[in-house]
Parts: sequence; C-alpha cells; structure tokens
Amino acid sequence: MNIRIWLTLLLFAIGIGVMYWLQGTYGGLTAVTVGSLFFLFALALWTLPAASFQRGNRLDPMQRRVIGAFLGIGLGMFGGLAVAALVPRPFNWIVLGGVALGVTIWYYRR
Repeated sequence: MNIRIWLTLLLFAIGIGVMYWLQGTYGGLTAVTVGSLFFLFALALWTLPAASFQRGNRLDPMQRRVIGAFLGIGLGMFGGLAVAALVPRPFNWIVLGGVALGVTIWYYRR
C-alpha cells in the first residue's frame, strides 16, 4: 500500500511541475491539459489490484492483462499528448503515425 501512495504523490508532483514548466512556453490551457494526465494516471493507480504492488505475489492472467492494458493506455495517452503539444503542428501527425507504426510492427513480430 505504501508504494501506491508514494507513486500517487510522485505523479501529482510531476503533474504540477509539468504545468509550471509548460505554462510560460505553451500557455495555461496546454499546460493544464498535459499536467492533468499525470493526475488521472495517479488516480487510476487505485483501480489496479492490490497484489500488483506487492513483491512475491503471482498474478493471475487476468490481473496481468489489466495491468498491461492500464500501462499501455496510460503511456499511450502521455506520449500522444506530449507529441501533440510539444512537436510543431505539421510534424506531430507524422511523429504519431511513425510511433504507432513502430509499436504495431513490434507487437506483431513479438
């Protein structure tokens, strides 16, 4: 349980830091949008099974799928919004498409 609390507090702190860091460069709305994803990710940690944060516990396949989906969706949201917010407008779709193609090729070759 302590790991989950520390991760939540850490992600909240990172979200606030990202908001302050992006505010001067990209404006308040973009900064709040990117920072709020860290808040959502921190709160979503509490939807995962408690056994996923304990050492030495074997997870059943369904718990492993839930954790994998959570991490995949969360990291995809972070990456997509970060690219959309930080890469200039004509190039962000090219970068997102390249990343999506690379992930698809990696997934099917695995």
